Amino acid sequence: MKSLFNITLSALFMLLLATSSIGQQGSPIHTPATTNQLSRRLNLLGLHPTTAFTRAHTAAAPAKVANQAAPSGKVYNFASVDFPGSAMTIAAATNGKTDVGTFNFDPSSGTSPNQSFTHSANKYKIYVVPGAAETALLGINSLGVMVGTYFDSSNVAHGFIDNAGTITTVDFPGSTSTNARGINDNSDVVGTYYDAIQGFHGFAEIGGVFTTLDYPGATQTYAIAINASGQVAGTWTDGNYSGHGFIWANGVFTSLDFPGALDTEVRGLNNAGKIVGFYIDATTAHAFLYQNSFTIVDVVGALITIPEHIDNKSKITGYYIDALGEDHGFVGR
Repeated sequence: MKSLFNITLSALFMLLLATSSIGQQGSPIHTPATTNQLSRRLNLLGLHPTTAFTRAHTAAAPAKVANQAAPSGKVYNFASVDFPGSAMTIAAATNGKTDVGTFNFDPSSGTSPNQSFTHSANKYKIYVVPGAAETALLGINSLGVMVGTYFDSSNVAHGFIDNAGTITTVDFPGSTSTNARGINDNSDVVGTYYDAIQGFHGFAEIGGVFTTLDYPGATQTYAIAINASGQVAGTWTDGNYSGHGFIWANGVFTSLDFPGALDTEVRGLNNAGKIVGFYIDATTAHAFLYQNSFTIVDVVGALITIPEHIDNKSKITGYYIDALGEDHGFVGR
């Protein structure tokens, strides 16, 4: 399960290795030329890189500032989630009964397909949207309704909802591609869409009505999670392509940044208003939990911890790279 941590942009980049046709989609991202295709694929799936994330994973990190105050943290209890035989697993979400996510048997090959799974009662099952060229299962609500993105035979991305096996496609009107990323118990959906003029936008589909979510002044906006109150959380990028978290409630945006971080990305939101995400410091990426204040929730001993979701019992899912450079999904216990 050895990752290409020192060669690529991290497990995220290799998991979503782009084909050349996908590399032609999307807006330019300010990352190295050799990673542009991967960057665009990540953008389509709502798992996007920023300049700070790229710097932390691919280049020699700058020296850590002397006497830097360490933020508060706590020991986080978790269980690894590794699809059997895979070289890489990302646990994208859980509802306490079923975990969902993505995996790859051989991401370094460039030809091994990215696949999705469900995990329940200690049993793993491969999940595929019928007829799709590729499926990314990214969310699940407490009722078991699932959400994600699939790529059709033309490599065009579409969002989808799976309600007890009934698949409904979610495409933002007028978009050229759509990623569905989060879902609440009302089956309201959030995600990202791409248009040919202005690039990537966040969106919410609440009660069947689509709304564009563009953080004021942002170059790109990614809506990641929605709770029962209709609050939306995600990430926006500024003119330097650095990331900042946001919360959208009652039509008003509020930015969220980890103190002193180079980059902050919000990945999950639950009904209690708890937020999870990660931030970049001078050396690596750390997971955080936010509710009025920040708490670091890194997997103990991990080089990098990336949370992807927090459920309504405050269980966090995501992935981490361990001290050996190996990649694992995780679910909080």
